[in-house]
Amino acid sequence: MLKQEFNAPTTNFVDSVKISIENQVSKGESPVEKGRLFLTWVLTKAFHASDDDAENAILDGPNDHGIDAILEVPGTELNFFRIFQSKYGKSHSVDEIHAFKSKISDLLEEEPNDLPEGRIRDALINIKKKKWEIEIIYVTDQNIEYKEEENFHVYGFSQIVEKLWSDITEPAENKTETLTLDKSLAFNNTVVGSISLSALGHLVLRSRKYIFESNIRKFLPVMTKVNRQLRKTLLKEPEEVFYYNNGVTIVVKDFEVNGNEIKLIEPQIVNGAQTSTTIADIVKGDPNIIGNVQITIIKEDGRTTRNNITRFRNSQNAVKGRDLISLERFHDSINGQLETKLGYYYEQQAGSWIALSDTERESFKGNDVFNQYLPDDHDHRIPANDAIQAMAAAIEQDPAKPYGSVSKYMPGGTEYHKIFFEGNLADDYRLLLYPYLVKSYCEKEFHYGSKKSNMDEKKYARLLFVTAYFQALLDYVLPKNVDLKTEPKVMDRYFEDYETNKKLLDFIDKILDQFFDRTLFIRQDDDGRDKMTLHNFFASHVWKLDAKRILKSIMKQKREQLEEIKNSFKAKN
Repeated sequence: MLKQEFNAPTTNFVDSVKISIENQVSKGESPVEKGRLFLTWVLTKAFHASDDDAENAILDGPNDHGIDAILEVPGTELNFFRIFQSKYGKSHSVDEIHAFKSKISDLLEEEPNDLPEGRIRDALINIKKKKWEIEIIYVTDQNIEYKEEENFHVYGFSQIVEKLWSDITEPAENKTETLTLDKSLAFNNTVVGSISLSALGHLVLRSRKYIFESNIRKFLPVMTKVNRQLRKTLLKEPEEVFYYNNGVTIVVKDFEVNGNEIKLIEPQIVNGAQTSTTIADIVKGDPNIIGNVQITIIKEDGRTTRNNITRFRNSQNAVKGRDLISLERFHDSINGQLETKLGYYYEQQAGSWIALSDTERESFKGNDVFNQYLPDDHDHRIPANDAIQAMAAAIEQDPAKPYGSVSKYMPGGTEYHKIFFEGNLADDYRLLLYPYLVKSYCEKEFHYGSKKSNMDEKKYARLLFVTAYFQALLDYVLPKNVDLKTEPKVMDRYFEDYETNKKLLDFIDKILDQFFDRTLFIRQDDDGRDKMTLHNFFASHVWKLDAKRILKSIMKQKREQLEEIKNSFKAKN
C-alpha cells in the first residue's frame, strides 16, 4: 500500500483519475459515445461493476424516464438498485439534476403494469413488490456542489475522486488507539464489553482512513433500511441501541488493558462498519450523545487471522462479493502468479490500479503472446471480477448464471463456495487468465458487448462466447476426459499458439451467428414480435435445454472444421 498522507487525495491521484477518464472517453467519436464511455467508466471504476455488469446496466431506447443505467446489487439480506443519470461535458446543468429527481419521483408513483416491458418495469416490480432498496445517483465529470439528500446523490468530478480515494485505505501499521470501556469481560485473546456511542463515534471520526478493514467498506449503499432505522433510534432513543444492535468487532495486532482503558495496536473494524459510520455521523452533530453499544476486540494470531475473522463475522451480512475477494488466499496466489510469471496486474480491490504511481503501472508489460488477445490499448490490468465472471462461464459451462451480476460468484455469494472449494479448483492463474483472454478477444475482434457488433444479440453475448469456446475446446479439441479445474496446464498448447487459436475463436463467432438465428423462436412469436427483451433472454433462457441442444447440434455439424483446427495446433515443446 502506498505510504502517503491520507487526509485528502494527492495531486497525483487526482491527475490519475482525470487521465483515466480522458483515456476512456477519447475512444468515442460522437458526444453520445463519449457520454456512454464516461458512464461505463463510472460504473466500473467508482461503483465496482464488472464490464459485463456495466454494459447490461446501461439502458437504450425511448421512455427511459431520464435513467441511463440500472445497476443491480443483490445480496443475501439486502438487495438494492443504483439508478444513474450521467451527464458528460456541457450536457450537465443544475436544471438537469432537478429534472432527473422529478422524473424518478414520478416513476416511483407509477404501477409496474402501466409500463412497457423492460428493465425499468422489472426494477419497479422489485422495488414495489420485493422491497428492494434504491439509490438515485446523478453523475457528471464537471465540478459541482450540491447538498446531499437521503438516497439521492450527486457526484461531480471532485466527489468521484473522493469516493475512489475513500476506497483506498491507509495502512493500520503502527497505529494505536486508546478506548475507555464502561464494562468489559476478558476471555483468552478477546475482550467483550460496552462502549459509549460517543467514544465509538469519535474513534471512527479520527481514524476512518484506516480503521475499516479495506475489504468491507464500499459494498453497501449509502443509506439503507438498516442504517435508517439505526439513525432513527440514535436520534429518538439512543439508550436502546445496545439492545437493538449487534455492535462492532475490532481486530488488533495486540491490546493492553489498564483498568477500564484498553490500548489497541493496529486496530481495524472488521464487522459493524455500517453501525459505526452511522454512529459517527450522529456524533458529529451531538458529541455527547448518551448510550452504549457492544464491542468485541479480538487479538489476531495464527489461528484467528484478521482475514478469517472478517470473512466469518460478515458471512451473514450484505457486505460480500468483490469487497471480500482480497481476503481469499486463492486470489492472493493468482495475483502473485500473474505478476511474476506474466507481468499482469490482478486488480483484487477496485481502485487500487489508479492508486499506483505511473512508474508502477508502466512496470506491468504483460506477455507478448497473450497480449495479442487483448485490445491494443489494454493496460495489462485484469480486474478480478471480470476474470471470475469469465471463468464461471467457462468452467461451469453456463453463461446465464454469471450474466447480469457477478456477485454470486464472489466470496459469500451462492456459487462461490461451489467453485472455489467444492469444485476442487487448482491454484492456477490459467483458470482465470484464459477465459478472460477469450472474453477480451471477442470484444476486440467482433465487438461483443458493444452496439458496434453486427448483431443486436452480441451486445449481451460476451459470456455466451466464452462458454461456447470452451465447449468446443472440451468436446472437439482437448484430449478426452480432461478436467480443466484440476488440469488447467493442458490449455497452454492452445493458448500459446495464437494464430491457430485465433481460427478457433473466429469460428466460434460464425457458430454463434447460426445459434442466434436458430433460437429466434424462443424469444419471438410467429409474427416476429418479441416475447422478451434480449436482456431477459440472456439472463434466463439462453442456457435452457432447447438453446443448449441447438448449440451442440451446430457444433456437431461443424465437427470436420473443428477437427481441422484441432490438427493445426502446434505440438507442445
